[in-house]
Amino acid sequence: NATILPPYFRLISDPFHSIFFGVTSTFSIAANCLLIYAIFAASCKDIGHYRYLLLCFALCDIITAIMHFVALPIIHMTSSGYYFFPRNDGIFRTEGGKLATAITFIYVATYYQIFLILSYHFIYRARKLASDRPILANWHPFHWFLLGASVNIAYIGLFMRASYSNMAPDYSRLTAPRSLIDLYGINVCDRDVGFFHITWKRLNFTTGTMEWYKPTIVAMAVSMMLIAGTAAVISVSSIVIARRIKSPGMAPKTRKMQRLLFNTLLIQTGVPCLFGYVPL
Repeated sequence: NATILPPYFRLISDPFHSIFFGVTSTFSIAANCLLIYAIFAASCKDIGHYRYLLLCFALCDIITAIMHFVALPIIHMTSSGYYFFPRNDGIFRTEGGKLATAITFIYVATYYQIFLILSYHFIYRARKLASDRPILANWHPFHWFLLGASVNIAYIGLFMRASYSNMAPDYSRLTAPRSLIDLYGINVCDRDVGFFHITWKRLNFTTGTMEWYKPTIVAMAVSMMLIAGTAAVISVSSIVIARRIKSPGMAPKTRKMQRLLFNTLLIQTGVPCLFGYVPL
């Protein structure tokens, strides 16, 4: 049977899909290049160590935007799970589909990297406002850098390990729906086509029924815990920042500056969501 196109298919197919990704990626890259210029143009005393966090954020956001535009990732939901594959399959086609699979896998595993970097920004602002606390005042910048690097490595490592456990290419090729060919012209049964499949349910060939795939449930639970942990850090830090800004002991000029920095950080969190994640 022919696949029925959903009414919103024009929004997720070419040419609109490619144009939209191109425009949003260009805007994101331009904005971050402007931020990098401002970082190096400003005085070191004006920004301090915060410049390194801003630089990390800008570089990560630029890399994410470029990866979105080049790979043009497609996410297709089926009764068994989610298929991820690059729309520009011809660029990444290799024997065994290894390149496209690797690119898609890295894309999925590092999807929330920007929010991890942003959580450091919230921690930094909270630490600057709560520097009178003994547990925070005695920490050297190098200690914060070491902690941040360790958390980042552990976060990405666990996320990639959780994502990797979802990979079952032979089964996914065998059970791939015909709609992938009808909608996108991509035949994942071809072993030179690379993709990534999060398998929520698998067919029990004995009973003929779909059953929940436990390894995926465990892996995604770990992933959700990592994401929830990042959200909790941002939320707690935001509460600390908001309370410190409202404290009566803060000078009006300092309060105005800290409120401006906090609002800027909130916007900085919203922009990747709007131009990097919503388009997906």
